[in-house]
Amino acid sequence: MFIQRTILLIVSILILVLQTKAAEPLVRSIDIRGLQLGKTTTITMDGDGFGKAPKLLLPFEAKQVLKTGSTDKKAVMEVQPSGEVAPGFYQGRILSEKGVSLPFLLGVDQLPQKPFASTINELPMAFHGTISGSQILETKFEGTKGQQVMIEIEAQKNWFKIATCSAPLQFKKAATCMGLASHQPSWGLQTRD
Repeated sequence: MFIQRTILLIVSILILVLQTKAAEPLVRSIDIRGLQLGKTTTITMDGDGFGKAPKLLLPFEAKQVLKTGSTDKKAVMEVQPSGEVAPGFYQGRILSEKGVSLPFLLGVDQLPQKPFASTINELPMAFHGTISGSQILETKFEGTKGQQVMIEIEAQKNWFKIATCSAPLQFKKAATCMGLASHQPSWGLQTRD
């Protein structure tokens, strides 16, 4: 009789624990994986389990505001790191009432951070986007004679850095620079007279 009651008690406790266990937040995608020092950057994260008031956990001081319209599956935050943070890559996490997410990478530097677009209207700029398979992304910007531009592409897959390439460009005459991001990053110039 004692053994039956003990087994029944253990099974009851296990069922109770399994029913009350909440899954930690899951971050599926982030539209901008970078922050500008001393300025506000709006980041949109999609996933599950964000709850009603998620917070961004960062290893440095940053002001953050959760924007209205955020849901359990989508968090839109305005984040402003202090100007004293050293530029570099940092791990961030989402904290909710359900727990803490797995880490994700965020770059921090002096550049304005924007989602990838087909045209760049101002320089310098850090663009963020996602490609897959044989997909190609293209962007364009205007250059003037004598202008020097540095293009750098950083990529990662499943937490492993797979590519970093950079190339300096100097315009010999007015030109439009087109950057293509795929598995083999490349760019070219189309000149105008």
